[in-house]
Formats: sequence, C-alpha cells, structure tokens
Amino acid sequence: MILAVARFKTDIFSQARNLLGSDVEFVIPEKNLEELEKLSRQGKKNEKEIMLALEIMKKNNVKEIDAEGENADKCLEKLAAKGIIIATNDRALRKKIKVFGSNIFLKKKRFIALE
Repeated sequence: MILAVARFKTDIFSQARNLLGSDVEFVIPEKNLEELEKLSRQGKKNEKEIMLALEIMKKNNVKEIDAEGENADKCLEKLAAKGIIIATNDRALRKKIKVFGSNIFLKKKRFIALE
C-alpha cells in the first residue's frame, strides 16, 4: 500500500484520517521496511518510488514497530489478529486478515476503501 503513495500519487494518509478519524496512528512493521529496502535494490524506478514513499511516511509520522513474524505478511497477519486495521493491496493477504476485522485497500488507484 505504501508504494501507492508514490506510484499513483494518492494521499492515503489524509484519506485514512477522513475515514478513521484524525487521531488515527500510522505504524509499519520493521519487516515491511526491510522488504521495501530489498525492493529498492531492484532498479532505479523502485528506488525512487520507495525513497518518495519513505519521505511521505516521515511527514505523516509513521512509526516503525517491532512485530512478530517470519516475514512481512506474517507480521501484518499477527497485527490484524490484535485488531489493528491493515492497509494492503495484496489480495491473498486481505483474504487472510479479513477474518480478524477490517482492512483498507486501494480502489481504482485513487481512493482507499474499508473492507
């Protein structure tokens, strides 16, 4: 989801605040940041998008958290099990975490939706 910020120039943060309330807190698991770092080494386009996304995350006070899980998706699944709303465009992950509650996804590359 965080790459949507750079790829589609979509302000997911202000949309999330409108959808969930202004006191919403944004977090990203350390494993997801590691995954972004690996992606950034796979080409200049990825590197530029990820750098922009990280800059926007910083401006929106996204906090890095340590979450259990052997990979990024497992971390998000465990957070969803704790009742945290997960923002993802990964259909398989959305299906897995739907049993725990709501999740946010990008609709038509422009708008976020709560599922």
